[in-house]
Amino acid sequence: MQFKALNDFPRSAKRPFTRLRDIFVRCALASLLVAMPTALRDDAAPAASSAKMAKARTELSDVPWDPASLALQPKLVYGTDDRLDVYQETDPLRLELAAATCAVMRASRLTDNGNGTFTFSTSAYLEFGLPACETEPYGAQPVAAFCTGWLAGKDLIATAGHCFDESDIGAVVFVFGFDMTDATTPVTTVNASQVYTGTQVVARELTSAAQDYAIVRVDRTVTAPGAHPLGVRRAGTITVGTPVGVIGHPAGLPTKIAFGSTTTVADSSDPTFFLSNLDTYGGNSGSPVFNQATGVVEGILVRGNADYVPQGSCFVSNQLPDSSAGEESTKASAFQAFIPVPAADIDGDGAINAVDIQLVINAALAIDIGGMNADVNGDGHVDAVDIQAVINSTFVD
Repeated sequence: MQFKALNDFPRSAKRPFTRLRDIFVRCALASLLVAMPTALRDDAAPAASSAKMAKARTELSDVPWDPASLALQPKLVYGTDDRLDVYQETDPLRLELAAATCAVMRASRLTDNGNGTFTFSTSAYLEFGLPACETEPYGAQPVAAFCTGWLAGKDLIATAGHCFDESDIGAVVFVFGFDMTDATTPVTTVNASQVYTGTQVVARELTSAAQDYAIVRVDRTVTAPGAHPLGVRRAGTITVGTPVGVIGHPAGLPTKIAFGSTTTVADSSDPTFFLSNLDTYGGNSGSPVFNQATGVVEGILVRGNADYVPQGSCFVSNQLPDSSAGEESTKASAFQAFIPVPAADIDGDGAINAVDIQLVINAALAIDIGGMNADVNGDGHVDAVDIQAVINSTFVD
């Protein structure tokens, strides 16, 4: 198959280069360096591509993370970099959403410490076999995740279809709490309550028509600290101009929260996915994409433009204007049917809020609410207990 220009490449998964492509790029760069005069070699790095990256999982380096050898620095990035570490975030809702997000890792990275904890190995943050340039954010942080997942039900994890399939059962784990606790300290040891193994692929789709999701049942009910199932859009579709945000593990890094003031939906015309200018990378595949106003999951991040460009002996993030908006997310309408509706979500809109409280009040006053189940605690009565249960689900951790 031939492509006339970079923009003619097909839409494909939001991932860094596969091993084969990585080898090809390195060989191509090496050939250029040999062929070009020495005086020109510093300028020989290829221009950033606008093509979508091939469907593949993030390939992490085999080089162990060594913080002593790295100087700490304060992406694909649209406009300014909107990413924050968990310790930097102050918004309570976003912190709650982050607690329900997990790293997708190879089980081989984990060591059972025999005391109810696990330690996972980390790698250096490399692209094209190169370290991050001094100006690259988070260049001194470690990487460990090849994708992102999130808690969709009490024992269900949602992620991208290219991040998990039947062959990964037993070989891949979902780890909650891979965060930075401060500017220099990553969490690399977690409690057993933060580690889960997939036992069943409840639903999965990965097609050339842009469907890309997986719903995975794990070995037990998730009890990770602060983790509650996220609400998802149950009806309709997200509209152009809606502010969105994302939480996940870009390039396999510790959790990053990105809710930019200018991050919005640019195109929602396709029935299967929407476009936005989220600051995301390979490793963000599988990340929940949120409606900034409601906290409801609108989709799963699956594809996007090229993340990085080599710059001499190091790499930098590919930076594009906000108007480029090339990050694609599978719409919630594709997978919401496989996710249980929370009992307190009376109207089924994916959020537990004042509307649900009002519906319970209406039912308690014998006002018709169209057959909706307002008996939240299942005792056969709609009363103040149900109202309190909805309030607790909304405001109490």
